[in-house]
Amino acid sequence: MIDKIRKAGRMDLLHSARRLKHRLWLAQKHGAHVVTEGRDLIYRMRSAVSPARYDAARYELDFTALTGRNTSWKSDRPIPRVVWCVWSGTNAMSANRGACLQSIREVQHDLDVRLVTPDTLHEVVVDGHPLHPSYEHLSDVHRSDYLHAYLMHHHGGAFTGLKKHHHTWSPLIEDMQEDVDAWVTGYRVPRSSEAAYFHGPLGRDVRKNFNLLLGFSGKIVRPGSPLTSEWLAEVERRLDYYGSLLAQVPGNVYGDNPGYPVPWTRIGSQVFEPLTLKYREHIRIDPRLKPQLWGHR
Repeated sequence: MIDKIRKAGRMDLLHSARRLKHRLWLAQKHGAHVVTEGRDLIYRMRSAVSPARYDAARYELDFTALTGRNTSWKSDRPIPRVVWCVWSGTNAMSANRGACLQSIREVQHDLDVRLVTPDTLHEVVVDGHPLHPSYEHLSDVHRSDYLHAYLMHHHGGAFTGLKKHHHTWSPLIEDMQEDVDAWVTGYRVPRSSEAAYFHGPLGRDVRKNFNLLLGFSGKIVRPGSPLTSEWLAEVERRLDYYGSLLAQVPGNVYGDNPGYPVPWTRIGSQVFEPLTLKYREHIRIDPRLKPQLWGHR
């Protein structure tokens, strides 16, 4: 009987310890969330009072400082009424992805929704600018990131990840046609933890000014601007660097196979977001361009 009582006591203590551990974990998680929200509030207030100004001298070792700020460029090309999507792999599209594509076509019914696949890729390659030689070695996700930059520079229009849409983009394209100083319109990066993360002064300024920058998954772009030119050029420079490594270890669908050398956001938001800081006066923000960022896989 005494042994049973002792055993029951030990079980009660163990259960209480587990409950305490869980409560401490919840408190820590809530505390971290409060700290993050407080930090982002300070960042937003600072940006509102004293908006960031791009200074190349602060970033002399970063790619954005390789060229000057060409803010006087004017386009004589209209923004095409096209919504570009990419499915870069040969694997079958999941049911969720298929539903997302159907959502895009239904919501953007008055625009030309074009899905670029391996079978149609040749249709978008422009004379004089073939795809980078390392394209075939990229993961499917990074192929999409590369084509994102390529399509927006050479063709322009709207681009979206294969995610559900809730707002029509046609009026936004028309508004941007009239605003000749607008080079890119997109949705706001929602919080600093979702901004592109990389080291150095530029990385810190991207995170501190996250609410002035554009997210990556939905946008309207005027083709051929200095921003898109620098975007594609930097992506291709990074592929030059990774080329020999990619040839040794090509990527799978997500690039999570052992030895694959290109980090997740390395040729995507890590290039695009700093350029929206550099050319902030040519950036427009509209929340209707934010697709549903969950439930797409």
